[in-house]
Amino acid sequence: MHHFTDLCYNCIVILRSGGDDVYMNQSGRQVRKTGILRIRAMEQLRALFTVLSKRGSIREQACLGETLRKKIIETMLYMMRTYQHCSISHQ
Repeated sequence: MHHFTDLCYNCIVILRSGGDDVYMNQSGRQVRKTGILRIRAMEQLRALFTVLSKRGSIREQACLGETLRKKIIETMLYMMRTYQHCSISHQ
């Protein structure tokens, strides 16, 4: 668990990174592209928390500080608001 914090912040940076690629969906609405890197970063973040939850209570883990917890929550809310059509961000 030495690199847990680094891996989480790496995922946050990838999820928050730029990328204003848009496409037109079937109804004529412009939708932002999620991209494979963001999808992989979400999968990795979920895997990290799955491993952490198997080790005990997530709130009691020393590697998950208050600042990191707030950043992760803010990033997940950002993903749900920005990429509404990406079902993996709603899990």
